[in-house]
Amino acid sequence: MRSDGVEARPIVQLDGHAGFAEVFFTSVRVPVSQTIGDANDGWTVALSTLAFERDAPARPAARYERDLRELIAVARARDVWDDPVVRDAIGGLAARVETYRLHTLRTLTRLQRGESIGDDASVTKLLWSELERDIYEYGMSLLGPYAGALSDTPAAASFDTRYWYARAATIYAGTSEIQNNIVAERILGLPR
Repeated sequence: MRSDGVEARPIVQLDGHAGFAEVFFTSVRVPVSQTIGDANDGWTVALSTLAFERDAPARPAARYERDLRELIAVARARDVWDDPVVRDAIGGLAARVETYRLHTLRTLTRLQRGESIGDDASVTKLLWSELERDIYEYGMSLLGPYAGALSDTPAAASFDTRYWYARAATIYAGTSEIQNNIVAERILGLPR
């Protein structure tokens, strides 16, 4: 990143944070000692890197377990925890969190056996990015106009910022649409 010709321009989000950047490479020369993989085989390196970014080791299940606990705290703070519709929605999210936890254990077991992360990393990416988005979308709907009134509740105070970041999770590391295409073509064998 410190090489001549590498320029990172921050992308400021709606919440004022710059958690992403555009990176420009203008006539950049990389010393042979700093290359990864074989010459002219960058696509293989890029796919391997993306697989690790998309799969379970990059997103521990404990993160979503915490998010779920915070969602329950918001429901209690809003005094809607006993509403069966709210409990059903949170229960559905809890089932997805547990599914993801078990999926991560399967992936980590495969890695421990020396197996590689393949195209099924796209399934993992869909699981965690859409789960994250859905948890925060539901949290924001629970907060509704009370978001300001509950801002002293730690869970409520951070939901707004994390809501916006969670929306980006369905884009970075490959959009959900691209992941669905990979699953359809490479895993399910459907035509392009």
